[in-house]
Amino acid sequence: QVAAQYPAIAELINHIATEHKFPFPKVGIIPDNNPTAFSYGSGRFNSRVVLTQGIFHFLSPEEVNAVVAHEMGHIVN
Repeated sequence: QVAAQYPAIAELINHIATEHKFPFPKVGIIPDNNPTAFSYGSGRFNSRVVLTQGIFHFLSPEEVNAVVAHEMGHIVN
């Protein structure tokens, strides 16, 4: 789903996951205009990144990348 809707985000997530040797996390998109992002999971093996549609509406592509990279940083560490 994410790869089809947001290929640049899927590519960024894949790059980080591959570089740090863990599976591509599940990604959820919440249909809400409030710009919010979070990650969760007890480890890299079951991690998730969740973004709202508001992230894509209110932020520039560079800012979206920064937000996603930040959330992936939580999973890496």
